[in-house]
Amino acid sequence: MEQKVTEIDYDDVDKISYHMFALEKDKLIGYIRIYNDENNKDIVHLGRFLTVVRRKGYGRKIFKEAVDYSINKLHAKRIEIHAQTYVKDLYKEFGFNEEGEPFYEAGIEHIKMVYNK
Repeated sequence: MEQKVTEIDYDDVDKISYHMFALEKDKLIGYIRIYNDENNKDIVHLGRFLTVVRRKGYGRKIFKEAVDYSINKLHAKRIEIHAQTYVKDLYKEFGFNEEGEPFYEAGIEHIKMVYNK
């Protein structure tokens, strides 16, 4: 939405994902997609992280809930994300580390980050 991403995702991952969202007064204020790796159930991927309301801590709360859900309910031993490089320090606060080199996804610079339990 606010990122002006125009590419459509045809991978059908939404069909096998858990969708976590936050509402305030019936309006969407945050969303994140959670899914197991198709080849290794010990790995969980988080993606399409979106916050509409800024500077109120909602993004951190949603992300923490997604990490906790991945570990406690999906039994993740490793969590992977494609972080936009300009916010990678936020994910470092949650124990994520950079892996590999930056790359472009939907025209935006990203870096793979991982959390190992």
